[in-house]
Amino acid sequence: MKAFVQKVIEDYPRYLQEEAAFERHLETRENSDMRDALTMLKIRLGIVESWFALLDADERFAFRQTLQTDLNDTPARRAAAMMWIWRLIKAGETPWVLREQAMEKIAAFALAHKEMMEAAFGGD
Repeated sequence: MKAFVQKVIEDYPRYLQEEAAFERHLETRENSDMRDALTMLKIRLGIVESWFALLDADERFAFRQTLQTDLNDTPARRAAAMMWIWRLIKAGETPWVLREQAMEKIAAFALAHKEMMEAAFGGD
């Protein structure tokens, strides 16, 4: 289940880009197939975002750091990330351990709701 969760999380930025593209296209022209695809994407995005709700603030930040794209990289974001990492180090924790803990929580949740996960992401 962890491999499944990892793949879905890696695809999360792509889902966001596809959602934006579908919405732009649907603003100019209505298409029922595209509307259905957008609905499915919104379901997938909602599931991933519900996974983030399972995590504490540090685990969530650790995951978000791995999802950042170069387009969103700003000096302020880098500075905040460095401050967060230093705070973790001082507390005796590492981002990698937090990310692994987060992955365990999400994988357990996904396993408990396996049928729903297969229905939402099965065709991906």
